[in-house]
Amino acid sequence: MKLQKGFIQIPILIGVIIGVLIISAGGYFGYIKFKDYQIEKEKLAREVENLQQDKEKQQADEQNKQETELEKLKEEIESLKKQQENNVAKDTDLTNAEIIKKIRPAVVYIETPYGAGSGIIIEDDGYILTNAHVVKETGLIKIYLLDSRVFDVTRMATDENSDIAILKINANNLPVVEFGDSDKAQQGDEIFTFGYPFGIKGDVSFKEGTISRRLTEKGVTYIEVSAEIHPGNSGGPLVNRFGKVIGINTGKFGDSISGVLLGEAIKFAIPINIATNLIPHLKSNTKDFSSFTGCTFNKARGFITVFSSLDVPQKMIASTRFVSPSGLIFRIDENILVPAFGQITVSVTANETGPEYKIGPTTFSIPGFIGTERYTKLYGRSYQSMTCD
Repeated sequence: MKLQKGFIQIPILIGVIIGVLIISAGGYFGYIKFKDYQIEKEKLAREVENLQQDKEKQQADEQNKQETELEKLKEEIESLKKQQENNVAKDTDLTNAEIIKKIRPAVVYIETPYGAGSGIIIEDDGYILTNAHVVKETGLIKIYLLDSRVFDVTRMATDENSDIAILKINANNLPVVEFGDSDKAQQGDEIFTFGYPFGIKGDVSFKEGTISRRLTEKGVTYIEVSAEIHPGNSGGPLVNRFGKVIGINTGKFGDSISGVLLGEAIKFAIPINIATNLIPHLKSNTKDFSSFTGCTFNKARGFITVFSSLDVPQKMIASTRFVSPSGLIFRIDENILVPAFGQITVSVTANETGPEYKIGPTTFSIPGFIGTERYTKLYGRSYQSMTCD
């Protein structure tokens, strides 16, 4: 009986021991898991804290950056204000002699195979501003400075819509003009024109006048002036009483014969603010003059003698079309008056670029007169080849 009881107690004891071991093992593993959880929790807390610190630092850096930019902007505004104040202070009336002394050295004489004009040195390394019609895309342009130096133009860009061109010569330390604000120019303001009227070399011409009005022609705004502007003045500066360039002399409206005006005419200039907006674009698009050889970029040019068998003089305006038997269009370069039963010779320019316009002597008709007596009794003839070299 006792032996049987002992056998019963042993398994119970073993079960108790195993239970204790299981409980102990479970507690141990639970403790380990708890410790791992605590470590992960602390690690996550540190990461959250680091993220929060990074975010706060980023916000602080962004705020500092904004404050720095704001301070920089304030400084720039202050600098602009001071500059404007200085400019206002500098805008004092100059005497005619002072204006001439300031502008005259920076006005150049421009010579091409087809005529002459004026130009303005705008940068001391050889950039010159003039009218597009003065240079007519020819590759043979010479620049005469007031100090008697002569330069070949090496690069050029033109904008025919605004009649503005940029030329480049290989020179440095040149005298330059100062631009004014043409938007501030008002009717009645005193102005001065500089240039080389009628293409006559020598000293720079100086004329006084006033702003008559502003007018718009084919979408382009001009400043009408009372000061004289003659052929050759084109491309020269229009200057205000502060000695600043506010326009580019560009031409005149009026009746003329062979370039000579008859009676009164309207003289006008391109506002300089139009040019200043185009100058950076033109400078970046100048072409080397090696590109202007042949007829690819140059328009062919030459001379036509116009004959009339009508009994009254015949007036023709610049750009009148003359057509060769092959259909090529050439336009006369100026207003002309053909005498009754007479003739007159005028320069012409091809309507477009292209080697086909380089033609020999031929006859020309005037398509604008088709259907009238003038079509059969007015015609042209060239005695030399048209050329674009």
